[in-house]
Amino acid sequence: MKSLDDLTAAIARLAPGMAPVPAYLPPGQPNESLFGIIGFNLNRRTQPLTTPEEVQAYFAAHPGAQIVLRMGDAKKLPAALRERLRFVYDETGQKASPFGIAESSGGAVQ
Repeated sequence: MKSLDDLTAAIARLAPGMAPVPAYLPPGQPNESLFGIIGFNLNRRTQPLTTPEEVQAYFAAHPGAQIVLRMGDAKKLPAALRERLRFVYDETGQKASPFGIAESSGGAVQ
């Protein structure tokens, strides 16, 4: 079973507090393990963002915030949005199904 403990430790460090954890989770993939481990390890809810438009709107409403996403899903985002992401945590090369934490690198996400 995949361990998400490293990810939740990074979330706690980069986005402390008790607010819901925003995560880009497009339909079609099981997300229960992510919801469960964030709830169990951090006692926080996950706020799913299911479309690129929801990610854009989240960054517009929460400047400087981070989102959790699967690194494979990040590659599928529209180029204009993807180019604005700065990864502050990246499991690529360490996990079979890597997650990351990204923030908007500044300016409005188009």
